[in-house]
Amino acid sequence: MKIFVTFFVSMFMLVTFSYAQPAPIIGTWVLDQAASEENVKDSPQWDENIEKALPIILQRMGEVQYVYTDKTLEVKTGENTLTLDYSVVSSGADKPLILEMKVRDQTFNWDISFLTDNQIVIKSSATDDLDYFVWRRVDN
Repeated sequence: MKIFVTFFVSMFMLVTFSYAQPAPIIGTWVLDQAASEENVKDSPQWDENIEKALPIILQRMGEVQYVYTDKTLEVKTGENTLTLDYSVVSSGADKPLILEMKVRDQTFNWDISFLTDNQIVIKSSATDDLDYFVWRRVDN
């Protein structure tokens, strides 16, 4: 019985700590304009309409800051801040960090892929607007 309890506690801790630790994302992230521009230009959606709009899009996205704590995401745009609670759906060394959030009555996921320790790409289940933008950490 003691072996079973020890095994159960060990497995519980392994699962808890491998899926519930958002530590790599904690911090402040801003748009990496050069990397984002390159990423957008390499996308299948690239055309002359996007080419014309890209400077304005990059300027607007450049005003956004994402500030992650261990339980919340603050989306800052100028003087406006939206704070969202999130839960970690999954995380791991070789897969995206998946966060679940809720705005009003809509639940959505963000799949966050680390390009480097200080660069991420976010894919949202609510929109594809973020797919090609690269974000960089500014507080390390």
